Amino acid sequence: GTDATGTASGVDPHDCEAAHYVVTNHRPGAVHLTARCSFLGPDTQDLAIVKSRRLEIRQYKPSPSNSFPDDDNTSPSSSSFPLLLSVPINGRLTTLLPFRHPRSTTGDYLFFTTDRKQFGIIGYDPSADGADSLALDSPYRIFNHAHGPLADYGASVLGRESE
Repeated sequence: GTDATGTASGVDPHDCEAAHYVVTNHRPGAVHLTARCSFLGPDTQDLAIVKSRRLEIRQYKPSPSNSFPDDDNTSPSSSSFPLLLSVPINGRLTTLLPFRHPRSTTGDYLFFTTDRKQFGIIGYDPSADGADSLALDSPYRIFNHAHGPLADYGASVLGRESE
């Protein structure tokens, strides 16, 4: 039988509801920061792009015809800025600054800060193998040269930041 609410007696109405868990499989699309650099090598023209919690490195490769590609031609091989590296970042980057150390033979380093007042300096070593590198079992050839809180270096923020 049914009770006064029209549900089967002895059955909790919440047991009949379906639970849904929605997860997006799309990578971030909004660009937060960009920097022109030579990250992948000393003579490369690279573009470092920060999208949400990912760092993308694209390298400029001029097309052989020296003309703009057609809008219809969207194959990855025809791109003049192919994606060569996409790395997850633990934190939201607020600053991205490329610089070259005077004794560097591998390319530029990237200095970045996060919204939680942390900093990092990373570099790329094209000769490193991901499995045998010092990159802490990372499949990437990116090395963390320095990291830590900005407060350790006298860059602490007192009070609340301006909005």
